Amino acid sequence: MLYKLGWYGISSHWFKSYLEHRSQFVFVDDKNISDVTFTTLGVPQGSILGPSLFSLYINDLPLCIKNSLCILFADDNTLSISGPPDSIAVILNKLKEDMLNVIEWTINNRMELNVDKTNLMVVG
Repeated sequence: MLYKLGWYGISSHWFKSYLEHRSQFVFVDDKNISDVTFTTLGVPQGSILGPSLFSLYINDLPLCIKNSLCILFADDNTLSISGPPDSIAVILNKLKEDMLNVIEWTINNRMELNVDKTNLMVVG
């Protein structure tokens, strides 16, 4: 995240202490508390800056898309591609190429693609 902030010309100075050296634990009740673990990824849950930082973090995702229109909305992404019905095989191959690029982007950016929420819809 700090690298990406710099990439956008935003000084990471203001965010460094906010994002580094954080710990987390789960509290259920006085008898059920998890061990404290340290995290180097993500932003504090429920934070005011969380949604904005997430948007900045994924803002470069469309750069890896070569064939489709990539629409980003909050934590949702849509790839859209169109063409004549007789070119469906070509269209699907282009979409597959873009999806492979998205998967590579998620790996490189230490994110996880939610396969259960990933759908393909063909409209004809």
